[in-house]
Amino acid sequence: MKNNFIALAFDFLNPWCWMGEKRLRQAMAKTGVILPIDYQACRSAHPKAQIGMDYRTYRENRFGSQAKTYEEALSLAAAEFGISLDFSRITTMPDTEPALRLMQWQKGRGKCPRTLFDGIYQAHFCEGKDISDPASLLALLKQDAEERQMAMNFLRSEDGVEDLVKAERETIAWCGRLTPGMKLGETLISGAQPSEILATLLKP
Repeated sequence: MKNNFIALAFDFLNPWCWMGEKRLRQAMAKTGVILPIDYQACRSAHPKAQIGMDYRTYRENRFGSQAKTYEEALSLAAAEFGISLDFSRITTMPDTEPALRLMQWQKGRGKCPRTLFDGIYQAHFCEGKDISDPASLLALLKQDAEERQMAMNFLRSEDGVEDLVKAERETIAWCGRLTPGMKLGETLISGAQPSEILATLLKP
């Protein structure tokens, strides 16, 4: 085997990353090759310029006349996994830094952040919740009260900010800001490709 984990470059503002992760797990199930996924943050080139922007303005600026087609394609992809996206509930573009830092915090504590990864996308793209809000993020954690308080203290501090920026630079070096990006050893696949294509990552 080329490596013992798959690196996944993702952006919480790009729901195709969520679909890509689902399709990757689908490919693992089909091939019987189950590997851990290392979730690696990779925000857009100018994430702070989008914070607080009206969602309708954002979608028109980015996708223009293709906005509706983009959302319809996403909704169809999500439906394959029993997920109901609801873009109408999104009002403004969030600051994803708290969510990304919390992911890093869980990884640093030796925990797999898969449930948190799913929960953040679900909260934003299905429920229209503000994933900039620490309280919304902590509600997604399954830990006990003590660990939730530790997580809150972490989010209220500046801890992990520099580590996140450094980790993103390392991710960008191999994915070129194309998300989702998946890498196993020297093999790289960009985009939320069908599970049949993603299965090629898993071949020895």
